[in-house]
Amino acid sequence: MHSAVERTELRLLVGGPAAFWALVSILAGVLLAGDLIGSLLSFNASSVDAAQVLAFVAFAASFPLFGIVCFAANAQRSSGLGWSWPASDVDGAHHWWQSLPKAVTGLVLFCVLVIAVVAVASFDRLGEGSTEKINGSYYLINHGDRTQINQSEYAAAATADTRLVGLVGSVFLGVTAIASGTRRNIIKSDYNRQSPTPA
Repeated sequence: MHSAVERTELRLLVGGPAAFWALVSILAGVLLAGDLIGSLLSFNASSVDAAQVLAFVAFAASFPLFGIVCFAANAQRSSGLGWSWPASDVDGAHHWWQSLPKAVTGLVLFCVLVIAVVAVASFDRLGEGSTEKINGSYYLINHGDRTQINQSEYAAAATADTRLVGLVGSVFLGVTAIASGTRRNIIKSDYNRQSPTPA
């Protein structure tokens, strides 16, 4: 039996980390959705610039978010505990992949798959160089050589770069969303399972 103070302390101890991982998971999911939108926008030549912004924002944000997950997982491992601790039952009935609804995991994987398929369609344009837009003119830069190109060539080259960047970001964001969502649900389920009864 536990007092009200002890129950409140336990709730605060669990609520903070659970809320943190929920925030990381939601942020990764929102960025992944933006990445997907950018990937789809890349099919419209007039929306290439908007697609680039979405892809690069997702790409830039994916690394610190993924780093947070890696740091936390390493801290757990250094303590002799697994990522799913402390919710893993003695008989092994509780597994990390069971902590998230299948629909959520499936949606994340579906987004990554769509972005990957779209990116693969442009792989043949990779290696032509980076694109640059100066005073309304379009250029392709390859090993320091700048070649002026037309708008359609610029859109095609920029689209290939954008989709590749979006693909890389989506992989890290997908892992982050699933891992952090898993961690949040495991913490909450363990609290619910071991929640002290009122005194």
